[in-house]
Amino acid sequence: MPKIKKPNVVLNTDENILLSGGGGTVGFMGAKGGSIFLSNSRIFHESLFKKNKTMDINLDDISSVKVARFFPVWFILFIPLTLLIYPFNRCVKIELKNGDKKKINVTGAKKWVSKIQETIISS
Repeated sequence: MPKIKKPNVVLNTDENILLSGGGGTVGFMGAKGGSIFLSNSRIFHESLFKKNKTMDINLDDISSVKVARFFPVWFILFIPLTLLIYPFNRCVKIELKNGDKKKINVTGAKKWVSKIQETIISS
């Protein structure tokens, strides 16, 4: 069983960290560094340097979660150097019930998707 990192933010009552790893939210200019945490009630991101929360998603607000591309196909074709990282071009894509979409760059995207889906079903 992998070691689970302890977050710096205060957890809610009866909240347990199920999975943690290095990674960040994906934006237009790439991913923010830090740590991603999955608890029994939410997914959140702590920034690398300030150790504050930059993303917080309640599991009840998620409509779907899947493995997706980090970079869009047009970006990979437009900038040939990204072909070097194409095999690693995977992230977790979360679609919320309100229509918003979030991408999280984290090692082991398939494992994260599976654990998030399992946690949503069991909660």
